[in-house]
Amino acid sequence: MLVSIDAVLRCKPALRDLEAVIAKFLGPPPNMSLSDACHEGSIKLLDWIWNCSCTSVDDRATQWSLTNYLRSEPRYYSLQFSKSIATAANQGNLEMVKWLFAHFSDCGAPAGAAYNAAMWGHLHVLEFLWAHSDVNMPLYKKQKVIDGGSEIGGQYAAEYEETNNCVEWDNDYIIWAAAQCDRFDIVRWLYHNTPVNMREWPYDLTIEHILSTGDDELVQLLLPPGRCVLDYAKRCPRVDVIELMLDCGYLRRDAYLAVGAIRNLATSGRVDLMEQIVQLHSPLPKKYVGECWCSAIKEACLRGDLAMVQWLVEHRKGRQFCRVKMRKDSKHMHFLCYAAGAGSIDVMQFLYDKQYADQFVPALLSAVCKNQLAAVKWLIDHLPPEEQSTASCVIEAAASHGRLEILQYLAKLDAASSWWSPSETAMSLSSAAAGNFVDVAQWLVANHSNKGRSSIAMDKAAANGHLDMVKWLHTNGFKCSVAAMDAAAANGHLEMVRWLHENCTAGCTAHAMDLAAGRGHLDVLKWLHRNRSEGCTRKAMATPWSRATYES
Repeated sequence: MLVSIDAVLRCKPALRDLEAVIAKFLGPPPNMSLSDACHEGSIKLLDWIWNCSCTSVDDRATQWSLTNYLRSEPRYYSLQFSKSIATAANQGNLEMVKWLFAHFSDCGAPAGAAYNAAMWGHLHVLEFLWAHSDVNMPLYKKQKVIDGGSEIGGQYAAEYEETNNCVEWDNDYIIWAAAQCDRFDIVRWLYHNTPVNMREWPYDLTIEHILSTGDDELVQLLLPPGRCVLDYAKRCPRVDVIELMLDCGYLRRDAYLAVGAIRNLATSGRVDLMEQIVQLHSPLPKKYVGECWCSAIKEACLRGDLAMVQWLVEHRKGRQFCRVKMRKDSKHMHFLCYAAGAGSIDVMQFLYDKQYADQFVPALLSAVCKNQLAAVKWLIDHLPPEEQSTASCVIEAAASHGRLEILQYLAKLDAASSWWSPSETAMSLSSAAAGNFVDVAQWLVANHSNKGRSSIAMDKAAANGHLDMVKWLHTNGFKCSVAAMDAAAANGHLEMVRWLHENCTAGCTAHAMDLAAGRGHLDVLKWLHRNRSEGCTRKAMATPWSRATYES
């Protein structure tokens, strides 16, 4: 669009006097900040906003707008640089970062910009930011940052030296941010190319996390002089590391460390190691042991590890926990849910026999979500009478996850006959349509044809762009409402919008164009304008401008 406008103005000199009027009409909203524009990723949009901004107080327009202040109010000027750099770094947009450095001067960028680049693995941006950091800039002529043979730091620093912009740099925090997101290539680059202070926090957390992932080579690289790897193994879930801590006496010296190891071992099935650790401390420290024991039982249930569950529950500490604390705190009463999700019938039976099985309906939902038919059957067989009336939600859950086999099983149960109410069936059909589970929808209509016929099913299918589902529902007598085309337009499903226009009478509302415009679906917007009469409201123009508007 910008190219077209420029061409017209060049060919028609008489229109030059109207350039400001045209720009004001077609350009971005006057109250769009530069940092908000950075989210669109368009350099042309930044150029437009920059060029529309006045450079002094005397040049400000009488009408209030942010463009009055971007280049004429020092504090706002600095704030926009700071926020814009953080956004561009987060996106990994080096071209935009360079644009900001070229247009601003004497500004500072927060350390968050480098954090963002490190977290998302944008090494090219991080190199640029380091070259302009408050650590590197004063020394760039003496210190060259070498990466693949190119003098990255010196090159970037010299190129933008005159702007005198600077990036706040806190290396230990940046390394920690990269490590937490498993950006180990970034961690290595930072270690080799920037000064590392090795402060206890967050440097210790960096090594702890890397150790837990199994990158022992990187741990050795980062290890401070005089320190041992096991000094950073406090929260490490690795069995080999826990076994090494046991052999080296770490767990004997620290009872709280031993309690944490018990929780971590539940993921491994190593009951033998757990028994050895428990014997080191009698009794175990009261603080944290209940929480860790509970976590261990949950983890063992999730894995379907019957031997581990039995040992944890039947141990003196386990019996105490299950009989006392479990009955007082509902958040600890989900062991059956975890076992049901894993489809572990033997663990479920063990919990039931020990009278530690409760919350059957949540357990049913968990089994349905994970498609554990055997667990569903077991839970139905053991469902307490007082929970029968609330179990109807399992039908909608099965439909929303496409679990046809489970639905067919539930339909055969006399005990579940009351669950198939018209409202429950309607919800189930709508959920199946929304998820595009055609086989489930077909089965529901074939077996419950007199229940649940509403427009919601077709509306939801249309909203998600499931054209085959919409066609099938339409063929089988289902109707839709205006919400179908409105939602399809909002989500950019042009083919769906066309089909609804040609085959259904419900039509749409002005929301269709409003939402299509707001979400940047230009093709849908144009089609609605040509083929529908509902039009749009002012909301269509009151939304952030998309990148395509400025680059098409």
